[in-house]
Amino acid sequence: PDAGVVYSTPLLQDPRYAFYFIRQSNEIVAGVQTFTNEESLGIYTLFTHETHQLNGYANALVHRALTTAPDLPAITNPGENSEHLFSKAGFTHIGTRTI
Repeated sequence: PDAGVVYSTPLLQDPRYAFYFIRQSNEIVAGVQTFTNEESLGIYTLFTHETHQLNGYANALVHRALTTAPDLPAITNPGENSEHLFSKAGFTHIGTRTI
């Protein structure tokens, strides 16, 4: 219900973005954002609330995100805590993004 506060309205209305969430007792406990263009599927902002970690939610969300554009290469910029998860999903490290 607070998506408009967390994400800008233009972002929520852009068809290239998709948001997937897992709820428990009507509370969001895990989520992921995807961005799809002609060249790739980006998987970003993967999170699981600390009280719901190790339940397989992040793994389920990554696999759901991968179905968004199965014919495109998928990219991500995993954090230390999710690198193993993306590796198990078949991602290969090809470089490090620095800002």
